[in-house]
Amino acid sequence: MNELDVVTLTRDDPVTGLKAGAIGTIVHAHADIAGHPKAFLVEFPGADDPYEPTLADITVDALRPSSAAELATLRQKRVAAE
Repeated sequence: MNELDVVTLTRDDPVTGLKAGAIGTIVHAHADIAGHPKAFLVEFPGADDPYEPTLADITVDALRPSSAAELATLRQKRVAAE
């Protein structure tokens, strides 16, 4: 995974209150001393307002790339809410 990739949270994050399945965008990679990603700063759109995002440091093992189906569902929900 790289910066600007769209990712899905694979487990609840007790620090931010984000739930597994939340979709966000990687905005920064935190690398280990060898240069391998260790964690990412991810921006998740707000549940009620997409213009009030949540930024969270998430470890690599708690993220996976988002699927096209997940993104389509998210878009449909946003359009229906407008």
